Amino acid sequence: IRNDTLYAACIPIGQERILNVFNPAAITQVVAFTSELGSTHNSWTTTDRRYLLVTDETTGGRVTSWDIQTITSPIQVDGFTADAAGDAHNVHVRDNFAYVAHYTSGLQVLNITDPTNLVRVGYYDTYAPAGGLFNGAWGLYCWFPSTTIMVSDIEGGMFLIDFVENPGYV
Repeated sequence: IRNDTLYAACIPIGQERILNVFNPAAITQVVAFTSELGSTHNSWTTTDRRYLLVTDETTGGRVTSWDIQTITSPIQVDGFTADAAGDAHNVHVRDNFAYVAHYTSGLQVLNITDPTNLVRVGYYDTYAPAGGLFNGAWGLYCWFPSTTIMVSDIEGGMFLIDFVENPGYV
């Protein structure tokens, strides 16, 4: 939720729904759209609320970037995956970075200064074996006041990882 707007990933129907929740007694739908692979799992806006990052939880699921400046007509403008056979599970946006729990590809950090050009600037693979889909990095927490990111890995447990923007490594 950002101010009076709720962004809802609806995986059972493969849609992202944007709702006006200014009046909780009379919630209205602004728009609904189908994500790239129709398995909408998670979404997060950029800080300025001009773009929405969406993940599809399915084989080949990517993080996709949607221009929502005309909120009633979202337009997909880019996408990222660390593994075409993998799955980007959850995305969170903090400042100019998107932090992605990318199952078997671990933590992925994207520079989203230009949301039409998602650029990976760091990663840490928490899951060593090759293959699998619903293994590895399941979730993350990127809200500590430090540069530490906590990643929950289904098999490996908790990882505490530092991302330092300059020089740009994890």
